[in-house]
Amino acid sequence: MRRLFLTGVLVFLLPLWSAAETVHPPIEAYGALPNVRSVTLSPSGKRFAMIVSDGTTSSLLAFDLTGEKAESILSSGLRNAHLRGINFVTEDTIVLSASETSGSSFVRKDYEYSGALSVDLRTAEMEQLMYRTRDLHPFQSGIGRYVGVDQRTGALLMPAFTGTTNSAPLDLFRNELGKSMGRRIARGRSHTRDWFVDADGNPIAREDFNVRAGRHRVILLKGSQETIYEREDIDLPELNIVGVAPDGEGLTFIGTTATDFGEEALFRLGFDGQITGPLLTRPETEIDRLYMSSSRVVMGVRHSGMTPTYSFFDPELQSRVDTLIESTNGAVFILDWSDDYSRVLYRVYNGYAVDTYYVHDSTTGQLLKISDSRTDIPPEAVGTFATIEYAARDGLTIPAILTIPPGKDLDPGSNFPLIVMPHGGPAAYDRVDFDWLAQFFANRGYLVFQPNFRGSSGFGAEFQRAGHGEWGAKMQDDITDGVVALKNSNLVDPDRICIIGASYGGYAALAGGAFTPDLYKCVASIAGVSDINLMLTNERQRHGRHSMSIAYWKDAVADGETNRQKLDAVSPAKHAEQFQAPVLLIHGDDDTVVDINHSVRMNRALRRAGKDVEFERLKGEDHWLSNGETRLATLKSLHRFVDTHIGPQAGAEETGVR
Repeated sequence: MRRLFLTGVLVFLLPLWSAAETVHPPIEAYGALPNVRSVTLSPSGKRFAMIVSDGTTSSLLAFDLTGEKAESILSSGLRNAHLRGINFVTEDTIVLSASETSGSSFVRKDYEYSGALSVDLRTAEMEQLMYRTRDLHPFQSGIGRYVGVDQRTGALLMPAFTGTTNSAPLDLFRNELGKSMGRRIARGRSHTRDWFVDADGNPIAREDFNVRAGRHRVILLKGSQETIYEREDIDLPELNIVGVAPDGEGLTFIGTTATDFGEEALFRLGFDGQITGPLLTRPETEIDRLYMSSSRVVMGVRHSGMTPTYSFFDPELQSRVDTLIESTNGAVFILDWSDDYSRVLYRVYNGYAVDTYYVHDSTTGQLLKISDSRTDIPPEAVGTFATIEYAARDGLTIPAILTIPPGKDLDPGSNFPLIVMPHGGPAAYDRVDFDWLAQFFANRGYLVFQPNFRGSSGFGAEFQRAGHGEWGAKMQDDITDGVVALKNSNLVDPDRICIIGASYGGYAALAGGAFTPDLYKCVASIAGVSDINLMLTNERQRHGRHSMSIAYWKDAVADGETNRQKLDAVSPAKHAEQFQAPVLLIHGDDDTVVDINHSVRMNRALRRAGKDVEFERLKGEDHWLSNGETRLATLKSLHRFVDTHIGPQAGAEETGVR
């Protein structure tokens, strides 16, 4: 792996393709939903299942490892819902999670209603779990969630709000597979936020957090129901409790180590109230994903980084994962494994092709390729990547990803048109992986820049904390400084730079157009925040004035100082007159995360200021572009818009999609 220094930009470059002719797959190959996603392995490792898509409609398929298809059925009643994920609960039963946008008289805004369905592979019968349970509260946002499985019967332990009041308690129910009615086994409180159970489905602990009082408690349910942890006068819980400890005699929570970096690690809260740790820590990383049993016994973690690393409590599983990663070229994402650890399911992305799913059998050495995630994008169409680092104006090191057009190299004088693509969150980060939007534009000849500005997760608690209160300020400066560094390296055409983002990335795109108007030739926001005061108002309407959500956003957005004038100063909708570049706004009218009124207000403000703006309302679409048809429509609009303003035919009439 070569190191190149490019005028303040440190590049770690993957070897590039030789000069083969670039292939341009149709736009549908990128804009449609992936052909394969949410792959899972059965407890024995003899079966796998996955969600497959023809681009618009998704279905559930199950196979054995010889490739013979098992039962596969979706009822017509699911056609308006979005499939979110699947898991084997027993060898013959899969639980499928789905959601759809819904409304309730108990909240002023629409919300995402979730549900779970059990699918019996022997009979192809499906049943919506908890659907007919008595005394359920009419407002449920997470009823498809289960916190444990009875290992004897396969019954699911599912929390749900009950009663009819606004202060509904979160009770715990037992739902037998194939049944639609749950049986209440434990009563919670109005402040209950989680339950923990043992392998037989018995409740062992309950977590309560009273937002108004700022009181966080963990109650042991075995014996005298004593409180084993309590803190008061806090805005947010100091312990992020995630599951049961491996020995079954405590709970596991995620905490931060006392270093300058602030690594995330696991800690143990014993049932005697004693805290021990850190456990499974790795220098200068955060915890990207938890690996847990069906009863939420924490087994290990995936650590953050441009490519992931792993730590497991079980030495046998750790050894098999280490061997797998050492023998695989690329970023390896562990997904699942059999109960005896002999078979491991994983996804790999190596920069030379789309990401691919495999099952590795350690007893036979057999490697089974299940499927590419996208079947219409050949290797020669894939743009390679480079991980880079650059210095922000205050000296902070900012990591980022470049996606390079296929067959091209990062040579000074390349004069690439540049697409700046800040991620959402903002507590998220871009890493080495197949990104459908970045890959599409790279394939069409654009260099794509994805900066991990301060406030991003994945690079330590201090890096993330450095973004608090810096919306439109230092977080935005980090993006600007990366663009300037690329311009100074003579890699990009300074007159052909566009910024595109979704969610927080949409805010960053609009902030780029408002606060650095000379830098960009076009601006595109997908479901982006435009007015921060409106965002906080929407959060109060959805979650309540004293909710944990409000406490979090006040801290993250404004560092606790939610002065209206201060927030208006960094809200792009309040500065429409400063825009110079044309703007494209795209927003789903079923968005329950960022209200569509953000784009409505931005569009109105830009029009009143006499600016060039387009606004596309996506009917029936949510925050995540879950609908294949509207996702494709979004990509077509972005392609037309970008090509018009910074493409080869910039300024000319669009004559069709290349």
